[in-house]
Amino acid sequence: MLIRFIHHPRLRNFLTTGVNCDTLVTAGWLDLSNGPLVLHVPAMNERYYSMQFTDPSKNTNFAYVGTRATGPLAGDYLIVGRGWKGLVPDGMTQISSPNNSVLLLGRVLVKNDCDLATAYSLSTQIQLMPLLYWQPKR
Repeated sequence: MLIRFIHHPRLRNFLTTGVNCDTLVTAGWLDLSNGPLVLHVPAMNERYYSMQFTDPSKNTNFAYVGTRATGPLAGDYLIVGRGWKGLVPDGMTQISSPNNSVLLLGRVLVKNDCDLATAYSLSTQIQLMPLLYWQPKR
């Protein structure tokens, strides 16, 4: 199972095109062929953030998690590949990918230069792990 997830404050505007200089970028290349992955996002309060799920074979977006799509609260999302059959753990939302390969691009708003450390701390709390290793929060 290939999981590559990077958080770096200097990736601003590196992985995306256009005017996007006020966000930190988090990127992940997901391989779902060995089973589902869990995406955990922290509470973002009033901060804008977005996690964009892209099917790399067609270059199309198939799901979003973020302020506009799911709200600012913390959450756990089960990312499953095509044909997966299983139970979704309580409190988790399923995101179904059209195939077993997913490009995940995240953005976290940086309000100003003084806010960079806070935004970076929040971006590093965005976690990705195999379902086998996920432990519910108590």
